Amino acid sequence: MPASPDFTVLIPTHAHEDTLRYSVASVQWQTRQDFELFIVGDGVGDRTREVVAELMTADERIRFFDRPKGQRNGERSRHEALQHASGRFVCYQSDDDLWMPEHLETMAGLLEKHDLAHTMQIEVSPDGSIHSSIFDAAVDPQAIRKMEQREAGFGLCTGGHRLDAYHRLPDGWMPAPPHVASDLHFWLQFLRQPWCRYVSLKWPEVLHLSSESRRGLAVTQRVDELARWWHELQAPERRAAVVRQCLQPVLDRLAGARPASAAALASAIDGLKREVSRPRRNGDTSTTLHAYAMGEAIRFGTEAPTLRYAHSGLLAPEPWGCWSGPGPIQLVLPLAAPVKRDLVLRVDANLLVDPATKPLGAFEIRVNGQAVLQIHDSRGRAEYSTRIPATLCTGLQVMVIEFIPLMPASPKELGLSSDARTLGVGLRSLSIDEEQPAQPRRWGRG
Repeated sequence: MPASPDFTVLIPTHAHEDTLRYSVASVQWQTRQDFELFIVGDGVGDRTREVVAELMTADERIRFFDRPKGQRNGERSRHEALQHASGRFVCYQSDDDLWMPEHLETMAGLLEKHDLAHTMQIEVSPDGSIHSSIFDAAVDPQAIRKMEQREAGFGLCTGGHRLDAYHRLPDGWMPAPPHVASDLHFWLQFLRQPWCRYVSLKWPEVLHLSSESRRGLAVTQRVDELARWWHELQAPERRAAVVRQCLQPVLDRLAGARPASAAALASAIDGLKREVSRPRRNGDTSTTLHAYAMGEAIRFGTEAPTLRYAHSGLLAPEPWGCWSGPGPIQLVLPLAAPVKRDLVLRVDANLLVDPATKPLGAFEIRVNGQAVLQIHDSRGRAEYSTRIPATLCTGLQVMVIEFIPLMPASPKELGLSSDARTLGVGLRSLSIDEEQPAQPRRWGRG
């Protein structure tokens, strides 16, 4: 990590461990890599801790502030975290939103001369439609009233401020009154200061997928939606198309009255079609959240590792593979193409068994929440296969595979070794293929 990074990025989180990986990846793929990343937990569960631990192991720039559930949205924990910040500029990301790759670069230019800045956000509806709106407190005399009444404002993931300006605030992050949104309450502290230099950039760089409008969605649906948008944003042409769609009303208004301005804006949008360049780092999960192609073998050991997907529940890898603890393993596979035929899942696994003390091991496999196989076996290692109906993946671009230990045990308690860990199931490798249609039987001539 740089000794003095330009940016401190702060991600508050409570119970979105399944989407957190994508928001972190969208920070890691920034064209500006000189940042430290603070994940601030507000009463998180064990699965969130597992996910964050994996992210921290892979990227030394990540730091976790694991705090008990605080008042409102744990704002005081955010304040505490910022007391440890080293960046000149502080930017915020939500645990279920995505940044365009140039966001930090844009914010650096704004915050060199301003205390508080924000871009536009792209609102993504659950049906996939997108839109955006412009907010500028510098030109709207009713801006503060609108923010207090939650009628308008700008989101957490679009905004940032100078760290030295934060330390000039009377309070900083603190619980908001019941009728005011936490983020808007925070921004208002800046806007009420006579010394605050504020700027609003009319350019969309953030995809906001509102949790409030998605309360009825299952976790797999949320992960699938983020996976689809994440992979769509990898293509520069698609990023440009998304920005153009949001700014098209502005282009239409300018086309008649100010054609030169319209042409300049269109040229700027077309400039997004270029490939962005950024230094790559070990542990940069933005390069590993790629799509799974059928037939690819995933190996879990250190001798030939190919585990490049979001996962949780695995213990430290060993040469042969990875054990789980007593809880489930979850593997999230974005799919390179829609599933149109039934699939076959093949798994090479270890079970903790001993003829005298534990003659059987057991685990269950679930795909997108549906049980597809349950194993009870006396062998310490075996290969298993099971069919995955295409209907389990219909309309989805992600597959969530879970391995649920049914008889976890400790080698030490069984008298097998000094290993005191509680182990569930060990994974060596797995692969998924399309099920091949049955070949018609050929009859010879008599």
